[in-house]
Amino acid sequence: MASRLLLSAVQVSVLTRLSEAADCCQSPASQEVGTFKLLGSDDLKHAHNEYVQLADGTITGERTYDNIKSTYEGGILQASCSMRTDGKMDVVLGWWWADSEEHSGDEARIECTYKVWQDGAKPKVVSKVAYRDPGLHSKRQFIDGTFAGACPLTAAEAKKDIKWMPSPMTDVNSKWGCQENCGDFVCNQDSSDAVSLQHLHVVMGVLLLAPLWHAWQ
Repeated sequence: MASRLLLSAVQVSVLTRLSEAADCCQSPASQEVGTFKLLGSDDLKHAHNEYVQLADGTITGERTYDNIKSTYEGGILQASCSMRTDGKMDVVLGWWWADSEEHSGDEARIECTYKVWQDGAKPKVVSKVAYRDPGLHSKRQFIDGTFAGACPLTAAEAKKDIKWMPSPMTDVNSKWGCQENCGDFVCNQDSSDAVSLQHLHVVMGVLLLAPLWHAWQ
């Protein structure tokens, strides 16, 4: 069972600030919500990563990479899901994060993530591809909703071209598992809900303030 930590004043401040920013975040598909832990990675330097994804789109986490411990905050700027004829679900996420060791000041990064989920006793990701911008961006722009880029609506389109993301990095193979407060296998939106990042609005849900930190997927 994941270890529990009391929310510090800094964490509460981060969550409050992110949730109050009217254009900060968009609500993800239900099964994206919960406390997630890194179960394995092809990158052996990635020893630990655990994050909390809230229903309002905000993220907090902690990780250990190359023996360096850090915490991070972030949010989902773009989210859509759609059901396949085989019962699986396509999920698209455009999300940002700022790491306490990797970034400083107003620095943050963004990633376009494409997942295929399958239902079961515990919903699981059966395939995933991610394109990470190697460049740094303004955290304030992400929080204010003024970042001008948007993730393509399908993985095929993203593979072909993300105009505002030159030479994107692809994610290494990693496996994650939901530990607590896991959401149901429900697509609470469809692909028509995907909009440009600069026009997103907060979708506030019931916030499960699990006293844990967050990591990226």
